[in-house]
Amino acid sequence: MSRPMEAHANPHANYKVSFESVVLYIPDLMILENNEWYNDKILSIIGEYLMIRIADRKVHVFMPPETEMIRHAKGEEEVDMYFSMLEVHLKPVVAFIVNNNEDVTRANGGTHWSLLVFDRKTDDFYHFDSANNYNHAAAEALVEKTRWLVGQKDGTRKLISAKCLQQENGKDCGVYVANFLHALCEHQNVEDIGKMERIVLPRQAWRDLILSFGSFDQSFHFSRADTLEPEEDLLSIISSPFSLPLDLTDEDRVRLKDLRKTKIHKIWASDLEIATSLVDILFAYCYDQRVNQWETNCESGWTCSKLSPSLSYFVKFGSVKECLISSIRRSLTYPLYRNFSLSSQIINDVCHVISAGRTALLHILCDLHRIFIESGEFRYILNDLFITDYIFWIQSVPEDVLKTILKEIETEGIQKEDVGWDLEILETEARIEAVALDSDDEPDN
Repeated sequence: MSRPMEAHANPHANYKVSFESVVLYIPDLMILENNEWYNDKILSIIGEYLMIRIADRKVHVFMPPETEMIRHAKGEEEVDMYFSMLEVHLKPVVAFIVNNNEDVTRANGGTHWSLLVFDRKTDDFYHFDSANNYNHAAAEALVEKTRWLVGQKDGTRKLISAKCLQQENGKDCGVYVANFLHALCEHQNVEDIGKMERIVLPRQAWRDLILSFGSFDQSFHFSRADTLEPEEDLLSIISSPFSLPLDLTDEDRVRLKDLRKTKIHKIWASDLEIATSLVDILFAYCYDQRVNQWETNCESGWTCSKLSPSLSYFVKFGSVKECLISSIRRSLTYPLYRNFSLSSQIINDVCHVISAGRTALLHILCDLHRIFIESGEFRYILNDLFITDYIFWIQSVPEDVLKTILKEIETEGIQKEDVGWDLEILETEARIEAVALDSDDEPDN
């Protein structure tokens, strides 16, 4: 019964999903993507769909805003004034989506959803609550306001707390209400709810259904929907075990012998700052190795120089987190495979390399030196500016510096929202498109 996250400002306000009178925007759809507590708009669009498409209006469903109006009305006369034109007293079954919100001025208030059902066949109200009757008081108050509205013959009958499935966490009450309502609307039989042995339609099913109602500019968004789901090759790359050689080779030893040792004047940064820039260089190298099955190719020079912020525009980072975010941004912009899960795996690879010790880092720097000499495009200059000095630096830097950097990487835990590009919103939009495009491809019956 946890509270939903507050919706943030919506930069894509024209992006929407609608069914009948209910419209969902990106902040609402993010609830579906993040498996959060369903808000009133999500349950309203589910209720509208079930009432119209599944029950063919044989069941009337009062959506959360209507239910709240009734529950907080001054009396039955006020309820009658607003809702008598619906003629629900003629319906065999009437359902109410119940919330325990006590502050009518607060949008998306309350902490729990349940379902109240009036069955004309038995002349009784039944309350289906997945959290051990948590909403009993709210349901009782609603019964007292709706007896006349639904046409109950015996106004003294007690509310029946009906047996039903119980949720196993604090946020799935909305999913349970949606499933209870689906069971009710299928055959207009109240007893079907109590007979449920499991959740038939999980979150994923409701998410796909709701996204199928989406509207979008197909020409503008097609490329995102077309490439949203990872290809088999990409999934294989992400899941591939770390197989990067980390021992010094004979070629490395020859290269170290041939390099002219110069004194490094540390006039621009501390050891920690130098090590921080090394992190994004390692990120670029590990990316190239992982996507190329742990080998270099003719594109390795471009990839390593392009994905590393330090090598691209000589940036000086204030923290390891800034460095990782910048590296992830470039990995989501320039190369062929642009995937956040892949970028996260690369960070794990960087940790593996640093934890392997000074020798592993020296081998990688020697290999980068070779790559920049062989790749053309004057990238050998990067050796003069960075890599050669790093080769000598890594041989003398204190171990504590490397341990500090490794600890910072391991504790940062970069999330999508840290990237600052509204990745979750963009992915939600793309999934809307993908579902809509799939539905367009289906043949008409």
